[in-house]
Amino acid sequence: MSNTVPSERFAELMVSGKYSDLVLECQGKQFKVHRAIVCGHSPVLAAACDSDFKEAVTNTIEITGFDVETAKQMVNFMYTGDYDEDVEEGQSTTPSDGESHTDEPQSPRMDQLLSRHIRVNTIADYYDVAKLRELSNSRIQKILTTSWSPHGFGTAIEEALRSTGDKKLHEILAESAAARIETLVDANENITSEDFAQSVICKVVDLYKKANEELKQQLQLLGNKLSRAQNDIETAVRVKNDFDNCIQLLQQTKCCRNVNCNADFSCFFEDTGHWNNVHILRCSKCLCRHKS
Repeated sequence: MSNTVPSERFAELMVSGKYSDLVLECQGKQFKVHRAIVCGHSPVLAAACDSDFKEAVTNTIEITGFDVETAKQMVNFMYTGDYDEDVEEGQSTTPSDGESHTDEPQSPRMDQLLSRHIRVNTIADYYDVAKLRELSNSRIQKILTTSWSPHGFGTAIEEALRSTGDKKLHEILAESAAARIETLVDANENITSEDFAQSVICKVVDLYKKANEELKQQLQLLGNKLSRAQNDIETAVRVKNDFDNCIQLLQQTKCCRNVNCNADFSCFFEDTGHWNNVHILRCSKCLCRHKS
């Protein structure tokens, strides 16, 4: 029995096109696929195959509105559960003639880093490939967390708002914008969509409310620590005063004040255990209390 995992066998079928019973055509490029695989991922493709339209008769479905590379990534995912996340576009910006040229690498623009994944999200949303949509969002979230830059972020947002209806992606971008709103403003990265801008503002307000609550809690904790520290200081002052009084009394005492004791005066300091830590002087033999 073969030990080849299903995704590897599916990948072989994708490459060879063997036993294919459906063609996905995009800009003249044909992808020979299998209904049992692609229709299981996409209710949209399944509906087209089950309908009375020409797609079901010709066994050819035309993919419009997407480039060949994006269509290829969707097919790859359907057969392997993954898609190529390498960015084809250059990841470094080229300075204009008016900008200084240095040997330091330029920070990648966010539109270059995100565009490929936004396009994958768009085709996944259009054909309702839920798992592919989730995967593209997770990779976008990873980039926003590890490689964020204000440069080109506004452009990436505009592309996402223009191309995909995935509200989850819109929310991810809005949360990222809200968390870095000051940097975006300083970089002059504009957001033209009023609805998206309103969403960002709401999230900024939520962030400030959360930060305000955290500051209140921290202030309360600091207040409690300060109160305990002040109590400790007051206690320490009382203890010092008690010892000073006891030492002064000891210097003035040659024998126990208990007339029945008749012992050379030896003594010890006693902590009474009261809440205010009062210390007193006692005779070590008869335990008679001495006070000034």
